Amino acid sequence: MNNYSVVLMRRLTSILLAILIAAVFIGCASKTPCKKCGNTPTKAYKNESSGKDEFYCKSCTSSCVLCHKEAKHHYTSLLGIMFVCDSCWSYIKGIND
Repeated sequence: MNNYSVVLMRRLTSILLAILIAAVFIGCASKTPCKKCGNTPTKAYKNESSGKDEFYCKSCTSSCVLCHKEAKHHYTSLLGIMFVCDSCWSYIKGIND
């Protein structure tokens, strides 16, 4: 390969990497308002009862609905999508098994 080919390959690689990074960041957030508070950006969560996506912002998904610790899991209940911490998730799984 000559120097021109190497430079061209580096530029193409840089452009493709930039496109990939932009696609990842654009795909992560939605401009659909949060179901609870109306804020954006949001992320889609599948409601297992209705089969539809519901959109929630980071602040509405970060706190456990039961004990207010950091939420790391979500599930669909009769009240909609619930966000819970590890210990509450274990408890809920235990009573549902």
